Amino acid sequence: MRAAGAIVFIIVFVIFLIATLYFPDIPPGKAVYGAIGVPETNYLIVGFPATTFIEAVFNGAIYGIVAWIIFTIASKITAKPKTKPH
Repeated sequence: MRAAGAIVFIIVFVIFLIATLYFPDIPPGKAVYGAIGVPETNYLIVGFPATTFIEAVFNGAIYGIVAWIIFTIASKITAKPKTKPH
């Protein structure tokens, strides 16, 4: 079941990474980047400004962790109890 949680994290991470690259105002990436106090730069990474790319990674990680937690809780709630053989 741990592998399924990792797959959920990776899928959500990639979705929010790509979404933030094209729509950089998705929260909280911009706020987290601003909170760490790193100056903005126009250096390009894979054709996108480094600032936007880092914000996208923050968003992917944050939303990926949230999705993983929700998946883990939901799978524990819906899991069938293990029965012992008699």
